[in-house]
Amino acid sequence: MPGNLIALFEFEAGDLGVRLRNERHYKLAPPHQITEEDLKLYRIPDPGDNVS
Repeated sequence: MPGNLIALFEFEAGDLGVRLRNERHYKLAPPHQITEEDLKLYRIPDPGDNVS
């Protein structure tokens, strides 16, 4: 993949062997381009948080 692009793959084992379950492509961004709003959107909720 060129420059600042990455691919992530998720595999799973089954009766017929290993298969591709999911493939995602992402463009990497320098830290100064990431906003506080971006961080909020991508945050993984803490299981202890009460999210309604």
